[in-house]
Amino acid sequence: MKNIEVEVLDTYVIMYLSGQFTGGLETDKLVEEFDKVINVHKPGLIVDFENTSYLSSILIGILVRMHAKFSERDGKIIFCRLNQTLRNVLKMTKVDTILNITDTLEEAKAKFS
Repeated sequence: MKNIEVEVLDTYVIMYLSGQFTGGLETDKLVEEFDKVINVHKPGLIVDFENTSYLSSILIGILVRMHAKFSERDGKIIFCRLNQTLRNVLKMTKVDTILNITDTLEEAKAKFS
């Protein structure tokens, strides 16, 4: 099951992802949601991967692009609660050195305080 839930708060948005993101329609939907956040809401976003089991290389590229877009607009995007497998993939590709990643949702929220 693929799912994206969005929670809009006063100073940032939390996007909860679940399932697998293989580069299909679910990934297109995620890009739409990223674009909504950056164009409609204040550019502050937490992406919660707690229930995500797989990220394709396409999605990894999208995450890097979104990080760049948020940075260009003086926004902040934080990725949290990635399982060990996803963290290992980001580490092997050295993407973990670019993205702002926290272990917990609470740590991510604290970065907006």
